Amino acid sequence: MTATEPSNSRLRSAPAPATAANPILGLEPALVAKAVIGLGLFMGVMPFVGPAVGLPLDGAAWQWTTDRIVLHVIPGALGVLLGYAVLRVARCGPDARRAMAPALRALALATIFLGVWMGAGPWLFDIIVPGAGQSGLMFLGVPGWSSMSPLHQMALEMVCHWGPGILMASAGVAVSTVAAGMLARTGD
Repeated sequence: MTATEPSNSRLRSAPAPATAANPILGLEPALVAKAVIGLGLFMGVMPFVGPAVGLPLDGAAWQWTTDRIVLHVIPGALGVLLGYAVLRVARCGPDARRAMAPALRALALATIFLGVWMGAGPWLFDIIVPGAGQSGLMFLGVPGWSSMSPLHQMALEMVCHWGPGILMASAGVAVSTVAAGMLARTGD
């Protein structure tokens, strides 16, 4: 050590190694994964808890219907599973991230499709499964639907389907961006 060097030069920390927790293309992979998990949980429990907290839905709280299972519970569970899968990839080391980047792209595509289903499911369900019921008209079963203003109806649809669907599809795009960043970081 020379006289001009500060006495704490040995204590200087080395630069932090690049890990999956560092932002990739401005996105935090673990944060995107947690958002997907949160959206999945919200979508899955909303039709059951919503009526209990004042969000009018088609029926009473904790009532199981085909619409609730196909349009909320299954997409919610898939969202949680996809989020955990993305979180697992985000916590991998650099070599594993490179190997898992193609799988992350598949997860991103699945997340985008899940977002589309969450947002447009009530209107697509009868097209995909003819005679399955009146899913496209499920909002007509909401107590007081016909007396609600168009703005109130639109807000309810936004909270129940469009909003979570748009956010989930956006998270899928973010996951795809994270996958591209992982490949770029690893030199592919």
